[in-house]
Amino acid sequence: MRQPVTLRDVSAFYLPLIFTTEMMQISHSVVNASLARLAAPKITLAGYNVAFSLYHTLTSPSITGPTLGISFLRDRASAWRLVLFFWLVTAPSVAVLLAVALTPVGRWVFGGLLGASAEVVRQGQLAALVLAFNSPVLVFRHLATAVLLTNRRTHLITIGTAIRLTVLAAAVVAWPLVLEGSVVGALSITTCQWAEAAFAVLMAWPYYRRLPAAGVDEGTFADYWRFGWPVFIGLAAENGVVFTINFFLGRLPHPDLALAAWGVVNSVMRMLLAPLRNLQQTAQTLVRTREDLQVVLRFTARAVAIATVGCLLLFLLPSRDWVLEGAMGLTGELRDYSVPAVAVTFLVALFWGYAALFKGLLANLRRTNAIGAAAPLRFAAIVVVMSLIFVTPGINGAMLGVLAVGAAFLSEALLLGWRLVSLHRRAPEPLFPPAASEPDPRPA
Repeated sequence: MRQPVTLRDVSAFYLPLIFTTEMMQISHSVVNASLARLAAPKITLAGYNVAFSLYHTLTSPSITGPTLGISFLRDRASAWRLVLFFWLVTAPSVAVLLAVALTPVGRWVFGGLLGASAEVVRQGQLAALVLAFNSPVLVFRHLATAVLLTNRRTHLITIGTAIRLTVLAAAVVAWPLVLEGSVVGALSITTCQWAEAAFAVLMAWPYYRRLPAAGVDEGTFADYWRFGWPVFIGLAAENGVVFTINFFLGRLPHPDLALAAWGVVNSVMRMLLAPLRNLQQTAQTLVRTREDLQVVLRFTARAVAIATVGCLLLFLLPSRDWVLEGAMGLTGELRDYSVPAVAVTFLVALFWGYAALFKGLLANLRRTNAIGAAAPLRFAAIVVVMSLIFVTPGINGAMLGVLAVGAAFLSEALLLGWRLVSLHRRAPEPLFPPAASEPDPRPA
């Protein structure tokens, strides 16, 4: 019989992912910090921020590779079906990015919708052109990550992210020698992500070769779509938070300042709190029994508490100035604008962890519809909070952006939690049976 997971098991799975996610988010902060040290930092940061937020929103389906892979990648044939599936799903996103980068659509999106200046629009279009070629390659990284997660080789994922950060450190030094502006950030993040993808595929290859050739999981594109579309929408809504907030910030009296500061604050906030995202993969991979669920719930409470206290200590003490001025290299103007925003990041920590946990449990059960249903609720929460801009035009846009993110995660956590409780009450059998009735799925 399968033995229930323990806190030690959960920690052994989760802790390497903390380093992975931290280094991944540090890479985005490194890009912002390097751009802040280039000429015209306000313009450069704003251009990269609008391009990356659009790219991140449009290509969200490819990022769900680990989620679908954990549930469906059971043989080598299914692996290649998933590759083709994700290429088809992300093709329209790549087409839109190319249109934004190469046609007047970019001026309408970045200048008309987001209210950016002409120079920010120009730099954003160049950055978008580079980022358009990133998503098809990263499909391999995400599915390789699914293979490593299923085999509980999270330390290899961490090593891959360390390689990513090392390559990034070289890229942010090398690219400014030949280029300037926002495109430096786009090329730097693309270079390091391709290096990480190559390592992930190399490490996952032996485990892929051990899979049966075919016949274990005959899932079709229709199966992938039924499971995946709510996850796509949910992640697009999560990543679209930044783009939506950018839309509102473009209506402020000084949009370039607000866009630049929000880009930096968001990267720092996600660097600190993104490990909470790994609770989704932890719940999806490890929870099989009632006892597993109880252990993961206790672990989640501790993770959320640590993240919340960490934000309070870091941003309500003098260490805040070191982060914004020393680490991020902000000018006095950008620093002063960012201070109120980082002071309220602890609110996001309170809700992000439970939203991730509930998504993982629903994916574990292959009941993902509620994840898609949460998307409009997240969007509504953001719109309500950001609409305060029209009531008080002088409000700090970066701070309002953080509050909007917190409201989005709170609304998502409430809906997904309600969905799990509803499923539990209506199910004829326990959603997660007692350990004694669950066979061990792992090979001897």
